Amino acid sequence: MGYLLNNFKKTWQFMREAKSYYLDVLLMHGFLMFFLTPFLVSTTQFILKKGNVPYISYDNLGVILSEHPFVFISLIGMLLLMVVSVFFEFTFLLLSIYFIKKRQKISLKQLLKGTFLQLKKIRFGTLLFFLFYFFLVLPLSGIKFNSELLAKFQIPVFILDVIFANRVMFIALFVLFYILLIYLAIRFIFALPEMILKDKSFKESVHFTWGETKGNFLKILSQFVIVMGTFTILSGISTSVIIYIQHLVEVYAGKYALGSAVILMTGLQVVWLLTLVFSTVGIFFVTIDYLDKHNYLPDTLSWYQLEPEKEQASWMKMGKG
Repeated sequence: MGYLLNNFKKTWQFMREAKSYYLDVLLMHGFLMFFLTPFLVSTTQFILKKGNVPYISYDNLGVILSEHPFVFISLIGMLLLMVVSVFFEFTFLLLSIYFIKKRQKISLKQLLKGTFLQLKKIRFGTLLFFLFYFFLVLPLSGIKFNSELLAKFQIPVFILDVIFANRVMFIALFVLFYILLIYLAIRFIFALPEMILKDKSFKESVHFTWGETKGNFLKILSQFVIVMGTFTILSGISTSVIIYIQHLVEVYAGKYALGSAVILMTGLQVVWLLTLVFSTVGIFFVTIDYLDKHNYLPDTLSWYQLEPEKEQASWMKMGKG
């Protein structure tokens, strides 16, 4: 019970200390959700249209590769761009949580500068690993890129027939596969922090995270469950309150129901966005908290310099304004 309370206190303390970074994180999410993702979607649809490819499926990938090599290469490019964008966001969040944990002041300008510097560390092997890890972490964090990116991807009918004919078996396999993803996601959880915060090589980072999580899997997993559970409960309470308010308006003030519905639906969207942000940040909070507790965090970063008070105050004001 004490362990649970301690983790709840840590989560609440983190949320209080991270207040000054909320706007930065929301801006980053907003850029990805409302600018970059629509751009990727539109570009992907444009590529398919120009290549006269009606859809993407397991049974026509060979045809696309042989008859539409430009389309195939362009789609690979879109996938890599998406992975790099997620790498950029994860790095930005990781650095943000690091400075919150260390209680070191940093401006949005320096955060972005530090994040761009990390892009230089991307190598082919690192990109492949992050592509793999991208699909591992997303189910845990609740991050979902616009499903329109996969709108042109279709599963062949014969595969669907097999799935529906063997529903129980496929559900069991899906559950086992998801458990495997969670296991691997936890085992590789410290790879990115080691590369970004300690300038370790890809090989060294993977070796460290695999060894460090060997006997601590359940402990780390429980921290994730507690933190994510806290955010989920808060989101559920907020959503329930908004829905109940709308119910009261419809019952006791029906003529205002339409207007309140518009306002409260906007409120629900805000709650959803905040939940998405906190769920993402929660991953790095657990990671950084664990590394700090075991004295694995560096005292400072090689590129970080404390800015003059006036310049720092100016950027902090912009971040809040």
